[in-house]
Amino acid sequence: MKTTPVPRGRNQSGFTLIELVVAIAIFSVMGVMAWAGMMSMVQQKEMTEERMERFREVQQGITLMVRDLEHIRPRPIRGASHGDMQPAVRGGGFVDIQLEFTRGGVTNPLEQQRPDMQRVGYQLDGEQLLRYSWPVLDRAPETEPLTMPLIEDVNSLVVSYLDMSGEWHEQWPPATGSGSGESGQPPGMEGDNPYLMPLGIEIMVDVDGVGEIRRLVDVPTLTPGAAGAEERE
Repeated sequence: MKTTPVPRGRNQSGFTLIELVVAIAIFSVMGVMAWAGMMSMVQQKEMTEERMERFREVQQGITLMVRDLEHIRPRPIRGASHGDMQPAVRGGGFVDIQLEFTRGGVTNPLEQQRPDMQRVGYQLDGEQLLRYSWPVLDRAPETEPLTMPLIEDVNSLVVSYLDMSGEWHEQWPPATGSGSGESGQPPGMEGDNPYLMPLGIEIMVDVDGVGEIRRLVDVPTLTPGAAGAEERE
């Protein structure tokens, strides 16, 4: 049987073992790099979503706080302790809640026989900003507020009050009488007047990972009589 001789000068085509090992190594490195890049993109996406959710939480909390302050009303309340009169706005180191006030504009979709006002408060409990709301204005000793967590990981909450003379106070009512009859308060009674209202309220919330957020809210210039008329409507 005759065999066909292989022509000289023509090598057989194919990959050597070394070439295969090098190719596999290159593909492995490229695969690892592609996987690392994809994981980095996934982690970046998750971090972005967490930051967006964090910003939404902070924005919603600050927006609610500002909305409450924009509807503030000069309506004092009867407190839970022996029915003592509490100012329309109070806050600072001498009270148990950092900021407490009466707000109007409360919706009444069922048209119930109740005022469109509500007593609300804000307090930093540890690192959590809380909102309190009471079901009635003049509350009894057993009246408990509804507590709503607003923002987590809050470093500080600072509230400042601007009086009619342009001075800032860390508490309200201020330690000394301020204001004037032009604000609707009876002249000479500003220091002990429960209807005394600041001209503006500034809140500063220091949120971990976000920084300081400041809001200055102008207090509506409503007289006590106007507030009473709003309550009767």
